[in-house]
Amino acid sequence: MIRRWSNYIDTGKMPVYSESFKRRVVAEVESGLITKEEARRKYNIRGKTTVLQWCRKFAKLSCGKINMEALMPDSDMLLRENELLRKENCQLRKSLEDAELKAFALEKLIEVAEAKLGVEIKKKLE
Repeated sequence: MIRRWSNYIDTGKMPVYSESFKRRVVAEVESGLITKEEARRKYNIRGKTTVLQWCRKFAKLSCGKINMEALMPDSDMLLRENELLRKENCQLRKSLEDAELKAFALEKLIEVAEAKLGVEIKKKLE
């Protein structure tokens, strides 16, 4: 016996839902009007993961969750970004080395000036 309901054809086995119906349910869930579980109850969808599977297939945001695969950059972009970060890291290390060398040189200059002039240039912290 085949019964045709508004949303699916019931052959006694697994129901067959139309793609337009699936998309309509996913749109409702994605918009936040109802949750996946509420959609399952509202439309009498038997499977517990059926709506989730539809979301993964049809939704732009995987029903409220961001689709990470769609947001992942391609490998070429990652390689370019990695190379730029390596170059920046190298430049920053060089700048740090230069700053440390300059600080050391100024420290020695002050020590020599204090010894030659006999004047305390650098204040001592107490």
